[in-house]
Amino acid sequence: MVATREAPQIGDRNQYPRTNSTSGQQLIGDKVDVFVKGGYRNGDINNAEAKAILDEIESILADPDMTGRSIGVVTLLGTKQAAHIHDLVTNRISPIDVIARQIAIGPPSVFQGRERDIMLVSMVLGPDDRGAANRTDLQQRFNVALSRARDRMYLFRSVEQNAFAEDTLSGAILRHFKEPFRQDARSTQVLRDRCESGFEFEMFDELVRRGYRVEPQVRCGGFRIDFVVEGREGRRLAIECDGDRFHGPGQWSDDMARQRVLERAGWTFWRCFASSWVRRKDEAVADLVQALCDLGIEPLGSESVDNTVWVHSKEVDPFLVEEMVIEAL
Repeated sequence: MVATREAPQIGDRNQYPRTNSTSGQQLIGDKVDVFVKGGYRNGDINNAEAKAILDEIESILADPDMTGRSIGVVTLLGTKQAAHIHDLVTNRISPIDVIARQIAIGPPSVFQGRERDIMLVSMVLGPDDRGAANRTDLQQRFNVALSRARDRMYLFRSVEQNAFAEDTLSGAILRHFKEPFRQDARSTQVLRDRCESGFEFEMFDELVRRGYRVEPQVRCGGFRIDFVVEGREGRRLAIECDGDRFHGPGQWSDDMARQRVLERAGWTFWRCFASSWVRRKDEAVADLVQALCDLGIEPLGSESVDNTVWVHSKEVDPFLVEEMVIEAL
């Protein structure tokens, strides 16, 4: 028997962006994949990525839709890239903006236990580099880096989408930005294992059996949702499974306050008590299916989720390399 290596899971796959409380508006393209033309690694510094990130920060500061959003920059290789970007920011960005936007720059360890509304990730690696090995210590480092954004996360890369093997951490990052909610039959058991009660196991099985794309234990900002059912074009329904034993008056009040916060951010909820599920399961399932239908969420089966609402892609040329090449011809 030949053992096969599974691709590592990178980033908070079961985390959705939360809208910013100051604007109440969800950003279009909660993940932004930025290909940096002419980027390459010189030692542990990628000048093109650093310049592209600085340009993006200035764009964010000038954008009225981004008003008040905090900013973080995290680098995935060493500390020199972070120091270089810090110097650029110090020279180009007003200290008033740095303080007002809580601009923080550093390797993943700097952001352990800290979040920012917008995170910009510098991959640093260039076209001739190897992908980062799938080691536990590196995986933890990368997962911290890719789970600090409340509202939007950018990846600045100087390599093509297929530059690294999928069983490397670098390859997993590229895949995460291309298909952040990819799900296949092999991952269904992994998803099911996230369920935390018999009630949740039954709910998961019922939804999967009917062909719905379901994600258990989804983090959204500082909150957690029992299930999110995904449909095409970014449609989604949050499902809460209320176990009667654990939901006294105090807990119910806290749950509803949390729900109201997320509803103001655009979420739609469907809730069910365990006792109702046991006594009137058919009615509960019918009501859930109707709620999904009302939102236009259909069973996706084995289809891929449409990621275009979550991921925006663009190319930048911070040093105008392409123009120089054309002029030289």
